[in-house]
Amino acid sequence: MIDKIVMTAGVFDPVTIGHKSLFDKLCSTYSEVIIGVFDNAEKSPMFDKKTRIKAVMRAVREFQNVRVVDGKGLLADFAHDNKVDLIVKGYRNEKDYEYEHLQAVYNYYRGGVETELIKSEDDYSIVSSTLVREKIKKGEDIKSLLPEGVYELLFG
Repeated sequence: MIDKIVMTAGVFDPVTIGHKSLFDKLCSTYSEVIIGVFDNAEKSPMFDKKTRIKAVMRAVREFQNVRVVDGKGLLADFAHDNKVDLIVKGYRNEKDYEYEHLQAVYNYYRGGVETELIKSEDDYSIVSSTLVREKIKKGEDIKSLLPEGVYELLFG
């Protein structure tokens, strides 16, 4: 176990098995993990923030070294204020990588916190919250795309 405080963050609308895979890696590798559930002014979430926080909490309930927090403001400031040693973000493809890389540079210059980018496993490379929301709107089955217990939380 590496003795560092790491943070990952996102909108998690909703949290997916791809997110869960990253959470599992972080919680198994680092001594303390913070998962920030943030809003994004460019997105209109399907699920309210309180529900998204509960869903992420459910996804990581087997780990003792994780905190799920209501992210406010900018990630760089939040990470700096919470003494985070490293921000870790996942990416699925080249487009994700370019976006996350730019954010990583910004976060470093604003808050002085390094970011590590981790490529998702191939099994999860097509899974995204956007895909899940599209399937929900079409009435398609999404249960296999969500971490255990999250479907029940979101839809009873």
